[in-house]
Amino acid sequence: MRRLLLSMLSLSLSFAGRTQLPVKVKVDKLSGRTGSIYLAVYNSAATYMDPQKCLRSKITAVKNVKTVLIDLGELPAGRYAIALFLDENGNGQIDKNILGIPKERYGFSGNRHPWFRAPDFEEAAIDVDATHTTVSISLR
Repeated sequence: MRRLLLSMLSLSLSFAGRTQLPVKVKVDKLSGRTGSIYLAVYNSAATYMDPQKCLRSKITAVKNVKTVLIDLGELPAGRYAIALFLDENGNGQIDKNILGIPKERYGFSGNRHPWFRAPDFEEAAIDVDATHTTVSISLR
């Protein structure tokens, strides 16, 4: 009986560390634009900003709205960075000018916008836990 109780306690503790939380991303400053939001979620600095290695991605069509709420489903509690852009011309990529500055609107979790570069993982990282499951991102 004691062994059974210890096994159950061990099993419940292992699941406690993997709590799944419903995560939503609120994107604002869309200014009534139309296009598709390309969103990527990263869980480490090693994979950050590599679309092929993101933890989760989502494409959401928007039309003439100022704010949209994107449901990411459930994610384990943890530290994440989210990058997104609004593809207004439908080519599936963020367009940049000759200097490499984005011509289409974009945003990062933490609403960090350093000059002349994207924020690194730690600058964009947010903690998803039981008290923080909605992430707000303002487009720039």
